[in-house]
Parts: sequence; structure tokens; C-alpha cells
Amino acid sequence: MWAWLGNQPPVLAAGILLAAAFPCCIVIATARRLLAGASPWTLIAQRGYEVTCLRAGLRLIFFGLVTLALVGLAAAATSGVALYKQWASGKTLDHQGLWIVATGTAALVVGSLLARAFHRSILSRRVSNGPLVDTRVANIRRGLDRSTLSTLGAERFPNHIHPRWRSSLVARSGLLAFHLVLAAALGWVAAREEAHCKAAPYLDHLAIWLQHGVDWVRRFDIPESLGLLGCWISSICLLVLTGTNGSYTHFPFFRSQLATLLLEGLLFVSAATCKDTLMLRAIAALSAIAATAVLLRMGRDLGRAARFHAAEQTLQPIREELGAIRHNLERVQNDPGCQLPSLDEAELGRRISQGASNLNEAGSFVVRSFGRYMRLAEVQHEACTAATLRFMTVKRYTSTGGGWSSFRSIRSPSVPVWDEQLFPLQVPEGFVNRVDPLRLSEDWNIVVYCPPTETVTEHYTETEHYTEYVNGRIESRTRTIYKTRQITRTCSRCNGTSRLEYYQVLHTAWQSEYPACVSPSMPLPELSAGADESHFFRARFVEAFRPSTAIPINTAQTATTQRQFHETFMTATRTHDRHAQGIAEHHGARLYRSDFVIAGFHTIRVTFGALGRREGWFFGRRPEFYFPKLPFSWDKLATVITLPPFAAVCGYSLWKLGNALCSAYGIASLG
Repeated sequence: MWAWLGNQPPVLAAGILLAAAFPCCIVIATARRLLAGASPWTLIAQRGYEVTCLRAGLRLIFFGLVTLALVGLAAAATSGVALYKQWASGKTLDHQGLWIVATGTAALVVGSLLARAFHRSILSRRVSNGPLVDTRVANIRRGLDRSTLSTLGAERFPNHIHPRWRSSLVARSGLLAFHLVLAAALGWVAAREEAHCKAAPYLDHLAIWLQHGVDWVRRFDIPESLGLLGCWISSICLLVLTGTNGSYTHFPFFRSQLATLLLEGLLFVSAATCKDTLMLRAIAALSAIAATAVLLRMGRDLGRAARFHAAEQTLQPIREELGAIRHNLERVQNDPGCQLPSLDEAELGRRISQGASNLNEAGSFVVRSFGRYMRLAEVQHEACTAATLRFMTVKRYTSTGGGWSSFRSIRSPSVPVWDEQLFPLQVPEGFVNRVDPLRLSEDWNIVVYCPPTETVTEHYTETEHYTEYVNGRIESRTRTIYKTRQITRTCSRCNGTSRLEYYQVLHTAWQSEYPACVSPSMPLPELSAGADESHFFRARFVEAFRPSTAIPINTAQTATTQRQFHETFMTATRTHDRHAQGIAEHHGARLYRSDFVIAGFHTIRVTFGALGRREGWFFGRRPEFYFPKLPFSWDKLATVITLPPFAAVCGYSLWKLGNALCSAYGIASLG
């Protein structure tokens, strides 16, 4: 087997190795699901949804049937046109062409019918939700570890409570600068025969060191097919690592960057095994692409961190002032009027199951239906109390769209965005984040001037006749000359009317902020934003841009709790106006609604016996299942790596088989 592979072209040998791994991935992934508790009938009923490799294989079969139908259509159409020309000219019809038309028509009909039936019976069937998690086998107890709460949220990006938060930003800045220089230098090395710059003598040293690295790798005489295999695997892994894991909940930052550097090294070593004379430039180009991917990712991270820091400068002072009154919240739920409903175990099991299914939307590389792997070990819950200042701002702005030719006069009407008689606000309930677009009528359209003509560069060819002296005689020859010219033509946008008309869209953007103080202490209280299950105290400050006169709602029954609520409310009142102005300036908007709420909610921690004893969290009414560390789907990664080579090898094998059959029956080959 290895001797046969060694005699094949390196690209084909690498493709065969990867293609052979795809069926193995299907077997391993299916066995893992069966060992986790799934039955064969469940996997069949789900049409392979939980087994990513199997589902991808089914889709490949569907596309194969579609390809069969398209190839049959192309063959029948091509031969049919040729037969029609023979019939029109009075020639005898070619029997081989008739056979191709019949075969192509049969392939079109059979492929279309099978593809339709396959899609309707397997691919388009609605997949049921994941398995129901049984909470009866878990140890359910009241109380949460305070040390766990104090670090909750430090694993995601961005945040300000991670112990290495600032060092990670420094590392990102360093990686950004390093990969910027590396991408520029390697890009110049890849095209150094065409490019020239003042730094050329210094960049040539990089080329020399690169060549030394290539020579050192080639000393080990690694087969070229294995090198191509390593290039494919490292490239795909780099793409997945830089394109996913946005909040670093799959892999921590420092671990992911270590993996990135190792993959870049593997890419270099694998590419160096190629014996092509242009290998130096090819290595430089591949490394430049990898460096650019990391560069873009680090730039995106730093941009997110800057926006997060700008928001924290506004919200953190509010949290600190509310934190001074946390002692008033510690015993609130001892009051008979401030009680939360007891935890429903049956509802908790349904919620965990639904949350595990919804997490499939958290990323394309999250394990599908991983509720099957959970094996609940322990459920901890605690009633929490939060004092929250809630703000909702609104801003309006216009944008344009369209751009069509018009005969109307030039006009640019200004939209009175805050005229509520013309454009009334569609006020949402509560505190939300959304944008409401409204396309305005023709009266608000903008008409601008557009030059009626445009000058473009046209590429054309000319045939030139010339004579040439060949073997003692003069021969006439022709050649095609490619030329360019500047032409003036009617503007394609306004069609010569010299007017372009645009419609206007009025956007109403609602933005909300929830700075809060939570008891027990939670460093990232935004995790529990909107989790309120019961309101114990509520006082509205602003409604519809104006101060509210509504009477505060207080459910406390004891004098002690009422006094604590009043103290907390007075503290919030003294700071409200200043903080409201800061949030409005941060959003560049107007404050529409604000209030102060003391609410209760359950914080639930779910620990699993499997998945490396991972844990998930629920906060009150929030539907999200928060996972500090999401399980990564290695099956999906294996599918992305092995499926394209498997499809290519299958297509190549079918093409060779088709040529063999055509040769056996005396028919022209497929190409």
C-alpha cells in the first residue's frame, strides 16, 4: 500500500490519505455517540444530525446526485445539438451520439428523482431537539461557592477582571506588531523579483534565513505527499482557530496563540518539503497569508477591547456607587414580601435540555446536542438580589438608498428626525436594544447631480495582416494585437439624465444599559442583566424624556426592609442625573426612560460528570445557558479537513471509471 502510494503524484497521494481518514472519522464519531447513550434508532431518526461527519457524508451524496443530473443534462444537450446539425445537413445520424443522448437523459431523470427523494426524506426533515436531561440523578442543593462567583466571567473576552487582563492586551499588541512586520516582509519576499524598496538589503537577509530553514528541513528527506498533507491540515486549523473562538470560550487566549505559532511552524516545515524551484516564494506567500490572518484577528480583539473599555469608563463608576449599598441587599429575601418561587426540578431539566440545544447557535464548532454527554452530577442554586439602575436611550439618524435616474429637479430635503407628529416613536416595552428602520415617502427623496457621461478604458483587439519570408517564399500571416483606448459613453447610473434620486431611511436606535450591584457579589453583573424574576422595589425616574411622577412600588412588609429600600433608593436618586447624562453622551443619544429596580432571581450552577466536569450557569429569566468553556466539536474539525479531499478523490475516481467505460465501448473519453 505504501509502495503504491509512493508511486503516485504527491497531490494524489496526500488526497488519498485524507480521503481514507473520512470514513474512519464517521466510525469514531458514531461510536462516541453510542457510548454516550444514543441508540442507533435515535441517530437514524435524527438523520445523522448529532454525527457531523455522517451528516456531511449524506449531504455529499445529495450533491453527487445533483452533479449526476447536471452532467447528464450537459452530455445530452451537447450531443443533441450535434445530432440536430447532422440531421439538418442531411447526414446520417451518429449512433454513438444517440447513445450519449439516451444515457445523458437517463442520468438526468434518475439523478433528479433520487436527489429530490433524498432531500425530502433525509436532509429536509426537521431534526428533533437533543435528549432530555434528567435532573433526578443529580445532587440538588442550595448555596453557591463565593470564590466561584468572584471569578465568573473572567474567562471570556473582553472583560476587566481577569488577573492577566492587561498582559493579554500587551501580548495582543505585540502579536499585532510582529505579524504586521512579518506579513509585509514575507509579502515582499514572495514578490521580490518584481518589487523594489529601500529596505531590500535588509529583507534579503530574511530570504537567506528562510532558505537556511528550507535546507535544514530537506535534510530529513520528508516525503512530499506528507508535506502537502501537513500544509492542508495546518492551513485549515489556522483558519478555524483565527476565524472562530471569538470570545475565547473554546480555548483560552494564551493557549490558542501557542497553537497558532505551532501551526505556523508546521505550515513552514510542510511547505519546505516541496522540491519546486519556486518554493522559497511559495513559502513566503503561505506564511504571509497566515500572518495576515493572525494580524486581522489581533486587530479585531484590540478594537473590541477599546470599545469595552470606553463603555466601562461610563458604567463602572455607577457600579461602584451602587456597591456601597450592597449590605442593604444581603437579607432582603428574608422578608415575607420579597420571596422567590421555589426551584422546579422538572422545569430545570427541560431548561437545561433546551439550553444545550440552543448552544448549537453559539458557534459552528460547538458540539451538537451535547446534552447527551452531560451526565448531571450536581445542581447548586441561590437566590440573588440585584439593585439596578436601568437606562434606555434613543437616537435618530437618516441614511440613503437606491440611486436611480430621475428627471426631477435637484433637491436635498432635511428630515426633522425629532418631529414626532410626522414620525411618531414606536416605543418598545421595557428596556431593549434594537434599531427600527422607516423608509420615508417620495417627498423626502434626495436628487443630486450626476455627470451625464463617463470616460472609461476599453480593452479591444485588432487583427493585423503582415507578410513573412519563409523557406524562400513570401507568406501572408495574421496576428492579434491587444489595445486599450479611452472612450466617452453615457453614464450607466443616470442614463444621461444627469440626475440621481435616492430615498431616505429614518433609523430609530434604542440602546439600554443595566449597571447593577448584585448580592452575593458578582464582578460581572451584566451576566445577570434582564434576569429579574420578581421586582421588590421599583421607582421610575424618567419616562418619555420627562421626569416621572409615578409612585414607587415597594413589596417589602417589614419596617427594616422598607428602610433599607428607602436608603438604597435615595442613594440612586442622588447620582441618577449625573450618570444619566454620562450614558446619554456615551451613546450620543437622548435619555427616554430610566428607573431603579431591586429584584430577585435564581442563579443556578450545573456541574456535569462528563465533558471534563464542565459547568453551565442560568441567571433568572435569561434563556441563555452560559458556559465558561464551550465544548469544541473535534468531529466538525475532522469533517472540514477530510471531506473536501474525500469528495475530490471520489470525483477523480468516477472520472477515471467513466473514461475506462468509454474506452471499453469505443466512445470518446470524458476529457
